[in-house]
Amino acid sequence: ARHLAAAHFFEAWDDEELAGVVAAHYLEAHKSAAQGPEADALAARARDSLVTAGERAGSLGSHQQSLAYYEQALNVNPSAEERIHLLERASEAALGAAASEIAQRYLEEVVAWHRSRGDHSATALAVTRLGRALILVARVEPAIEMLESFMQELDGLEDDRSKVELTSELARAYMMKGDAERALMYADRALAGAEANNLVPVIASLFSTKGVTVHLLGRWRESVMLLDGAKALSQQAGLAVEAVRAQSNLALALIVIDPARGRREAEAALAAARKLGMPLWEALACANACMTALSTGEWDWALGEARDLSSSDTRLAVDYVSHGLTLLEGLRGDASALTRLVQFDEHLTATSTLPQDLAELRVAQSWLELAGGSAEKALERALLAARSDPGGWSEIQGLVHAGRASLWLPDLESARLALDC
Repeated sequence: ARHLAAAHFFEAWDDEELAGVVAAHYLEAHKSAAQGPEADALAARARDSLVTAGERAGSLGSHQQSLAYYEQALNVNPSAEERIHLLERASEAALGAAASEIAQRYLEEVVAWHRSRGDHSATALAVTRLGRALILVARVEPAIEMLESFMQELDGLEDDRSKVELTSELARAYMMKGDAERALMYADRALAGAEANNLVPVIASLFSTKGVTVHLLGRWRESVMLLDGAKALSQQAGLAVEAVRAQSNLALALIVIDPARGRREAEAALAAARKLGMPLWEALACANACMTALSTGEWDWALGEARDLSSSDTRLAVDYVSHGLTLLEGLRGDASALTRLVQFDEHLTATSTLPQDLAELRVAQSWLELAGGSAEKALERALLAARSDPGGWSEIQGLVHAGRASLWLPDLESARLALDC
């Protein structure tokens, strides 16, 4: 009775700051209630209060706490439908907290439930969320296989929101893989449906996907225009995570044509990601910031940011910033940096399905080999980087480094071959 009275008391204040307190008291009141209608009513109030507390925590960037509230609600006897809605919320909070395995487990249950009911549209949306979770942790090949497989089940739903969103995520997956042709094909297909259905979040995401894809093809100004549009649309629509994605990618796209602006966009993206309290997005923004700082010479700033994130307890966040941080440290004279990059190469080979991840790492290795006076090894690493990401941005970077190393050897024939590519 005391807990129920306390819940009513704090609830009467109508203060969002007290959402967690209200939820805790309703939860305790439910635990101490005898089985029956009263307990069922208290369970419903406890679940509602826990969801409110989870939403509040998530809005403040406290995704781990948000996840904890949703998981508590899952344990308060929800119906089958309520459980699915709670699992969807919990998966989003888990992704925000970089708890990717938890998010994937919850989403797999959501997919299975909708599929068992024969609801293709709802299943497609759940599959899309699961694909997004896989892509965020660099499991691109499994994401593509799953998304392509389910696409075949959506014949006749061409303008359905679920198929549009799934197609958009498939475009993003192929972009991450470095397959520009398929990425653009699916992106254009999804854009038509997204515009027809006024799906602004999907349109913003597709602008980012296309912007990065054409950047891989060397179409720098088109890339910047698309990513500027993605950033503006996301900010206008209040899509905070999508805005960070667009701005972070914009920073990289600007390296070629306006590195100073790229550095400013990188700093803004990093600050926005930090405000969101999402370690993976913060790490992705920081990794891109390191690359822009290399072009503008602001290494002290980038080193400070990357070193802060390198102590994260989220392994994937550490992975995202490691090669940029180690490259900067190596260029500053750290003799152990190249060895660490080679060790990281072995780790990445075993954990990532993204060709550009390995390619970018090998470009960094080439850079340090050349800085250490090993032009022949630098050429070998640069060519390996180019072969690791055919048609991608890292192929161009690899060939540039190969040309530079060839001139240092000197090996004019290799330099000519690299530059002719």
